[in-house]
Amino acid sequence: MDYIKNKRKGKPYRLKKSEVFLNKYGRYPLTIIIEDRYENIFNKEWQDNLSNPATAAFVNRIMHDTLQRLIGQNVYYGKIENLGECVFESELEETKES
Repeated sequence: MDYIKNKRKGKPYRLKKSEVFLNKYGRYPLTIIIEDRYENIFNKEWQDNLSNPATAAFVNRIMHDTLQRLIGQNVYYGKIENLGECVFESELEETKES
């Protein structure tokens, strides 16, 4: 199996509640399909890639959902309804399929 530290590539994870995601997608719970850790996808840290739309949305969500305390955790990139999103590791919850 292809593990990303403790997370598996291509597997669904349920996301903990986010007001930004609730407003953006209009429902909860949401599922994200993890592609890999952020730095493995973009070959740089998220702080060094602020012009990327998914990263810019992530920074907005950090501020709006007051997630600053999570900075320093692993950041994963995945897809929610075919849209690229960045999430902190602690925002991911196991599902039966993960």
